[in-house]
Amino acid sequence: MSANARQLRSSGPLRRVLVVDDDAETRAVLSDYLRGIGYDSEFATSGGRALDLLRTEELPSVIVCGDWKAGLSAAEFIQRLRAAPATSRLPVLRMSPEGSSSIAGRDGSDATIGSPFRLLELGDKLVRLQDPRS
Repeated sequence: MSANARQLRSSGPLRRVLVVDDDAETRAVLSDYLRGIGYDSEFATSGGRALDLLRTEELPSVIVCGDWKAGLSAAEFIQRLRAAPATSRLPVLRMSPEGSSSIAGRDGSDATIGSPFRLLELGDKLVRLQDPRS
């Protein structure tokens, strides 16, 4: 585990993350990993479902956004997040098969990671999104 991910684990109360992805295996892996580094995770299988959760639940510390087949595209989902005052500043980590350098920021995300991804890299990016000094 990297230094940043280790620091996150010992940083106090659980932080909330919303993961938007329709792949069951990705959700299962991320659930275990995020719990291990100190996150309470919630999952949505589409952008529309995620927007519903954001209207009715406590806002997460960060959103991890993958790809899904139905409804809004990931870019449309992020665009709607940015348009709403309550969610406009939520950090978004975008997982994309195109890789992190090819879409960085173009879709409104704050950071990107290639998919498939390495869990330690994902943990480090989550830490940096919440504390840019890390």
